[in-house]
Amino acid sequence: MWFWSHKASPALAVLGETKRSTHHGDTRWVRVTMTSLPPITRVAIIGAGASGLVAARALLEQKCFDTIDVFEQRSDVGGVWNYTPQTAPIRIPSTDVNVVEEPVEYVDDSGETRKVYVTAIYDSLETNIPKTLMRFSTHSFPASHPLFPSHSQVLSYLRHYAADLRHLITFNAHISSITITPVSSGGGWVLRFSTPHPPKTYDAIVIASGHYNTPFIPSIPGLTAWPSSHINHSLNFRSPLPYHNKKTLLIGGSISAFDIASRLLPHVTLPLLQSIRTPSPFPTPAGIKTLPEISAFREYGSVEFIDGHIEHGVEAVLFATGYLYTLPFLPHDNTTTGERVRGTWQHIFSIDHPTLAYIGLPTRVIPFPCAQSQAAVVARVWAGKTVLPTKEEMEAWERQRMEEGRKGTEGRVGGEGRGFHNFGYPDDSEYFDTLKGMVPRDGTGLEPTRWRKRERWIRERVAGIKNADLEAKERGVIVTRMEELGFIFEDDGKEEGEGEYYEKGREKV
Repeated sequence: MWFWSHKASPALAVLGETKRSTHHGDTRWVRVTMTSLPPITRVAIIGAGASGLVAARALLEQKCFDTIDVFEQRSDVGGVWNYTPQTAPIRIPSTDVNVVEEPVEYVDDSGETRKVYVTAIYDSLETNIPKTLMRFSTHSFPASHPLFPSHSQVLSYLRHYAADLRHLITFNAHISSITITPVSSGGGWVLRFSTPHPPKTYDAIVIASGHYNTPFIPSIPGLTAWPSSHINHSLNFRSPLPYHNKKTLLIGGSISAFDIASRLLPHVTLPLLQSIRTPSPFPTPAGIKTLPEISAFREYGSVEFIDGHIEHGVEAVLFATGYLYTLPFLPHDNTTTGERVRGTWQHIFSIDHPTLAYIGLPTRVIPFPCAQSQAAVVARVWAGKTVLPTKEEMEAWERQRMEEGRKGTEGRVGGEGRGFHNFGYPDDSEYFDTLKGMVPRDGTGLEPTRWRKRERWIRERVAGIKNADLEAKERGVIVTRMEELGFIFEDDGKEEGEGEYYEKGREKV
């Protein structure tokens, strides 16, 4: 068995031995201790999106679990990448973490009434991440796909990835509750469903249900006095046409908000108003008037900002303010604040109940490879090949993450609020290294993501590559490789994965 200690450097240690560890130049001896787990043979996975699928593969490749069941509330794999033209009712404000996601009814072309779980995909959405990074290590995107695939191409990729996993998946299965039973009663996790499925008991649970389900709309003075028909959230953004010739206020400064802004610009009454709480690292496109945080909604059409400025004549408000972490099927015991999930170690394991694991909590990461690394760790821990630190050490890690909040390249990293699960580059790359160090290279099972210098360089330049791609599209050029945009990696052969790399027209670095 192997063990990871947060006190040590990202390296493995044999269970039971005393190992020398060097951390920030300080050499010390660390005694290997562990959190013991009961035997795990039956595992359930909640969700068949990217995180749930890679979790299933990681567990399956360990070849030691008798039961691996995946439960998906939709009728197909893909999770958030399933486009739905339907939209959902929005609560204003929307701050309740105990909200249960409900499907929306619609009538199909044959006249039948059906139900669908709404996703935040809009008509023209494409990835903000090049396909060279946004992939699982075992499956590549087709070479013919554009460098930044469309949402339908990502869904097709996930369907292909799931081809040999479908026998594990039960579709149209909505979880109503997950409870843990006492050891005296046999132990385990009991799943109950709101759909016609009998309760089932498992030794361990992976929650991979995503965190783009429940919109976050802050409570702002005067907001509820406005007509709700003039207020929406990016969850329901499908196309810019409903905003045509309207004075529009977009609230939010995320990458997704700027992407939506680019769709709105040709249609709205200019300038497009955009309220941003913190200065953006991205240049402001022409046609956007940047405004600070909102202090109050006044009479309909008037919005006041914290600098005292008031905009009049606003006809439409679109919140691109993100989503809440919601886990309504777990006991309402402050598991989530909405801004983060409490009581986790390394954003994965429940500290109180390590047979409960989350895949996909981090934000501002490259999601597919991040989920793969997390899944590889979970599979090895539950297979008994890697062990966890003591509960006290895991609690210390969580406290440290809360206390060491700081400004990162893509928002706050660490802290008690949204920054807790937030990364950005290079923090996400370092997180991948941490997870890699928790997995023994024994040649068995799905490996964690292993980024070398090429991948790190691409990650650092994702925004620049995306901007260059958008400029190419404006010229009518669709590219499939970043080299076509002048982003070139040169391998000098000195060491595997290392070399020089540069952007065309610039000095080598």
